[in-house]
Amino acid sequence: MLHQKEEEAIRQIAINMGLNPSATNRILKLMKASSNAMISPQVLLGHFQEQLN
Repeated sequence: MLHQKEEEAIRQIAINMGLNPSATNRILKLMKASSNAMISPQVLLGHFQEQLN
């Protein structure tokens, strides 16, 4: 389960790191849909590398 405070912290960290907010939103949706709120590193990198192309 992803708690609201965790989600807010993830969003703030992503902003501080200069990551794409829409990619962050997609990752958070995947985390919520996951049974253990974990995402594979390959999927995570794939979403954030989209902004570099």
